[in-house]
Amino acid sequence: MTRKVTTASEREIGKLHAKVYKIYGMTLDAMIQKLESGEDPAFIVDSKILMAVQKFLTDNKVYSIPDSEDEGSDLSKRLAEIKNSVGFKLVVGD
Repeated sequence: MTRKVTTASEREIGKLHAKVYKIYGMTLDAMIQKLESGEDPAFIVDSKILMAVQKFLTDNKVYSIPDSEDEGSDLSKRLAEIKNSVGFKLVVGD
């Protein structure tokens, strides 16, 4: 039996990448909205999603460095709030 090998173009992979990025963004936005409305973080924050997002960012070599004048971005402050409210350690980066 002959198996047909299919490949995707860079453009197709780019479209898939954009969709995954959008889904992760929407998922995190929904979590944040629920947290901001006062829902219990223990029932809102899914560590598997956070780890998947972290892996996605790492695999795609997405990193950031803080501005030297900045005392912390809104994102870093928000991640710290989520980490503290949930009670587990978020590992970002290596």
